[in-house]
Amino acid sequence: MVTPITVATSMIPSVSAASIVFSSTADAYIANILGYSSAVAFIGARIPQILKNAEKRSCEGLSLGLFVFGMLGNISYSLSVFFHSLDWEYIKGMLPWLCGSLGTLFLDSIILYQFFTYRTRAQSQILRKDIDYEDSDSY
Repeated sequence: MVTPITVATSMIPSVSAASIVFSSTADAYIANILGYSSAVAFIGARIPQILKNAEKRSCEGLSLGLFVFGMLGNISYSLSVFFHSLDWEYIKGMLPWLCGSLGTLFLDSIILYQFFTYRTRAQSQILRKDIDYEDSDSY
């Protein structure tokens, strides 16, 4: 008996380590170049922000939600690759995209650390200014 669920699941393509075989060595080479280029672009996009945050000792204007959801997306993508297969041939085929995902996740965690570190410093500086202001009123 064919049910809507069996029809829907039969339409989902099955990916296996054997199906990540390119039609030629040139296709595999181009795919890897594009994958690693993508990784460099995603990772490289975070570095200017990390440097700017460190220079200004502030993350003012940064959307925390952007980085949190980006991290959740990279975690779920990476886990989906590993849950799909731990076969080295499969992982090797996915390596360029895993490098981009896990590398971006690492740098996003640095930005998250900066966000909380610099926010705490800013709050303590505001508190000190308030205390200094209150002390000057007592004279």
